[in-house]
Amino acid sequence: MADMILVLPTGKRKVLETMAQSESLSFTRRIGLRSRNITHLMDSVERGLRYQSLTSLQKGMGLSTNEIANALDISIRTLARRKKEGRLRQEESERLIRVSRIFDKTVNLFEGDEQEAKRWLKKPAPALGEKSPLEFIATEIGAREVENLIGRLEEGVFS
Repeated sequence: MADMILVLPTGKRKVLETMAQSESLSFTRRIGLRSRNITHLMDSVERGLRYQSLTSLQKGMGLSTNEIANALDISIRTLARRKKEGRLRQEESERLIRVSRIFDKTVNLFEGDEQEAKRWLKKPAPALGEKSPLEFIATEIGAREVENLIGRLEEGVFS
């Protein structure tokens, strides 16, 4: 079977690219960003996200200070320093983006039910060795495994 190629007029292509970008960056709203494209998001991360981004996600996910610190792999003392400084470091910003992205995917898995998504993230999962998805997302490898689990659940493959 030959590959199909879809040819669109330039204007239509731009609309589709914009739609794809806005869908893929929808998780940034959970941390108070309005990223127009991936370049804007990367610039924000390189500068370091505002501490307010962290508190927005923490409140949105209903996490305690300890829970958000663990999910971001940041000590409580470092969190206190970042609060004083008003800004996260680049690596911490990347981890915040990761947690936000996974929370957004989890909410989508539960068809917009944020309360159910929050419960699922905190509940031990057999597919994750009886650890909760929230515990797993502190590392990139763990976060990818949680995303894989979400994908399997979306496809109806119960793990």
